[in-house]
Amino acid sequence: APLPEEHITLSNDLNDILRYSHSEYLDEAARRKVKLILAPDISGCPSTVSSEPISRILNSLVSNAIEFSKPGQSVVLRSTRRGKTCELEVADSGPGVAQENENKLFTTFFTTKRDGYGLSLSSGRKVLRDLGGDLVYEKRKEGGAIFRMIVPREHQEKSIENFAADSLTS
Repeated sequence: APLPEEHITLSNDLNDILRYSHSEYLDEAARRKVKLILAPDISGCPSTVSSEPISRILNSLVSNAIEFSKPGQSVVLRSTRRGKTCELEVADSGPGVAQENENKLFTTFFTTKRDGYGLSLSSGRKVLRDLGGDLVYEKRKEGGAIFRMIVPREHQEKSIENFAADSLTS
């Protein structure tokens, strides 16, 4: 579920989105006997990017990670603050992505799920790239998958200066 409307603000801490997703999926993880671990960057991850699409993409990644994990495995939700970006990672210990599927992962309509539409990864990547970020896949050395959302800390089109100028002129 996306964040409630009142959470859509000009600036937000992406760690709040991480925490919200963690709390949303704790029950599902517990039902599947998967450990859901929260590891937010202690310095916070402030960003001016709208939280709604970020929340939607993250939730989709968390849901997939839990679904592909076996009982007893863990899914880690981690944030890392870097210069102009924050990275939100969903890492699992599941089967990972088959090598022959790696280059098709972000292709529209590609899915390995019987009931899937193959839209969440391709649309998630497009949304993040439109914001100046990205969505990338990495194979875990220990087995499993890492999906990393690279989120710009400032959305170029809607920086606070532009927003303030727009508010004064309208």
